[in-house]
Amino acid sequence: MINKERKRTKITKRTNDFLFDKIILLFGKSGAGKSSVGEYMAEKINGLHISMGDFIRDYLKTNPPKENLLKNEYLFQKLAKFIKTKKKYRYFILACNPYPQDCLEELLDFIRVYSKECFCFEIFINNQIALSRNKIEKHGDNYQQRLLYYKNSIKPALLRFNKFYKIKKIKNYKSLKSTAEKIIKISQVI
Repeated sequence: MINKERKRTKITKRTNDFLFDKIILLFGKSGAGKSSVGEYMAEKINGLHISMGDFIRDYLKTNPPKENLLKNEYLFQKLAKFIKTKKKYRYFILACNPYPQDCLEELLDFIRVYSKECFCFEIFINNQIALSRNKIEKHGDNYQQRLLYYKNSIKPALLRFNKFYKIKKIKNYKSLKSTAEKIIKISQVI
């Protein structure tokens, strides 16, 4: 349930001058290929791609939090400030990893303010393939914990998010390229 009593700040007011024509959100468990698909799509459609996990890690290297918890509103404000420094792109691809369960409101605000249209995809992959990718990326040791986190925290958040933006499910069994091509076709960005 969304905590409506929680006080939060708006990123900015909505204007008719959107920063992006479309925002494409990529969800999926660890190793599903969100970042790789996002990078390929960004090259193919000349869009801006950001992996939320990489963005958070890079940001925390230079700006350690004063508290143990990084505030979601603050993070989305920093993301908005960062993308405004980039050249004008029509499309913004955001690989949502990790996707904290309690940042649904901030993500919805971000979409509402910065884009005319939003497409959301959950990328599915076989657990064995995802596990092998995580071992290569040195995350294999805690992969079972990541699967539990995805099941217990992220999936419920996606169910709530699906009430606002329909999340399309995409299988990533053939290749990252074919997955990206399918998302591009569905999103009608070419």
